[in-house]
Amino acid sequence: MPTYARNHICRQIASKLLFHVSRMTLSLRSATRFDQSIVTNNHNTEGLLSQTVFPDNTNTFTYLKDGLLATVANGLGTISNSWSYANRLTSQSQVAPSGTVNYNYYPAGQLSNVTSVAGTNTYALDNADRVSTVTTLRSQLSSPLTFTNSYGSNNAVAEGSGL
Repeated sequence: MPTYARNHICRQIASKLLFHVSRMTLSLRSATRFDQSIVTNNHNTEGLLSQTVFPDNTNTFTYLKDGLLATVANGLGTISNSWSYANRLTSQSQVAPSGTVNYNYYPAGQLSNVTSVAGTNTYALDNADRVSTVTTLRSQLSSPLTFTNSYGSNNAVAEGSGL
């Protein structure tokens, strides 16, 4: 068979395979752990994970109408998520141990700060919208901790200083 014909057949097979793989819902139904116990995942009618069942506990997940995670609950408590109209996570709260984490964003959607019982992390951006400085405020510290990034020509962090 000539090379061009073989290549054409391989491309056809590959494109059909990619089509079928892309239409499959890839979800793990169950797994056997190293101790031979089985963990099972259940999904709701939209295909979203609704439960992870362990031998000694079950994690239950609920979602908002648009598929965003609303709550995660198990025998230890519940974590609740709040979202903005732009689908940005604005807060997470839990009953035990009690606490809320709040998230704030720049208008373009980058995270600007995170506040929790531990303190506040603030993220400053440079002119290219990359994180240039992270400042951490903690009540037990006399002054904030600051970490500064500088970037190289390929947008990779070239150097970091602080903390």
